[in-house]
Amino acid sequence: MGKMMVAALTRYPLFLMLGLAATAGISLLDGEPRLAGNGFLLLMGALLGLAGALLLSTAAGLFRRVGTTVDPTKSPDALVTHGIYSLTRNPMYLGMLLLLAAEVCLLGRPLTLLSPLCFFVLMNTQRIPAEEAMVEARFGDAFTEYKARVRRWL
Repeated sequence: MGKMMVAALTRYPLFLMLGLAATAGISLLDGEPRLAGNGFLLLMGALLGLAGALLLSTAAGLFRRVGTTVDPTKSPDALVTHGIYSLTRNPMYLGMLLLLAAEVCLLGRPLTLLSPLCFFVLMNTQRIPAEEAMVEARFGDAFTEYKARVRRWL
């Protein structure tokens, strides 16, 4: 995959996550065998989905409350390091990853395992480093100290 294609795919992670989820959902149409469908997987899917949605909405809400953008292509107006951001530097992306993991459990299709894996690899190698460079250029030492203190994912 070319650099321009990867850059386009990772420009807006929410759209990437939705596209991967839709692609995984297509596996329902092809009669692909299900993983062992049981109550445990359904419960795990529901819990992961709930956790992902709460994490994503809480993190985005905190950005809005402090008056900074949630658009990953724009430089933030504030460095948010409190609340959920004291536990992970990327709670919105972690929430999206959990939503994709929930889909794996809920759909029970082996093909769906590719969605969270692709999302993680693209975010971790492309989108997050680009964002971190932008934030570090804007906030300097404050971001460097935050980055040393708080992990990228968990």
